[in-house]
Amino acid sequence: MNDFTKSDNSLATSPEEMASSWAVGGRCSVRNYAAQGPQSVDRLRLCGKYFREDSSPFRICFKQVENEAFMRMCLNDLPTSVNQLPKEEDVCDVASFYVAECEKAGVPLRMPTTCGENRLLFSEESSLVCLSKHLC
Repeated sequence: MNDFTKSDNSLATSPEEMASSWAVGGRCSVRNYAAQGPQSVDRLRLCGKYFREDSSPFRICFKQVENEAFMRMCLNDLPTSVNQLPKEEDVCDVASFYVAECEKAGVPLRMPTTCGENRLLFSEESSLVCLSKHLC
């Protein structure tokens, strides 16, 4: 079975088409709330600093762990309010995940200094997600 199978067993070409075919009563409007809108320059600059730029502290791992997926995660995690500008600390959760994936791939990286000690850490030995090095 395909993920985009419509109710008549044919294949849909988009998530909206597939969802619409399964709607009951025709009262729902089709809208993809997961679609990403335009990104602010501040958000692109901040995430790009870690997950796209040649000067990124994570650059040595880009060939081992695909960085564009983490770039998208970063953009999705940053505040979207026009009243709240993204801060360096807003990147830390995604950065800690990237650092952990790079370590699994054999590329040791350091967390950005703005993230401090109390960030998400992934411990492969115990299969735990910790909030601090001291708790793992």
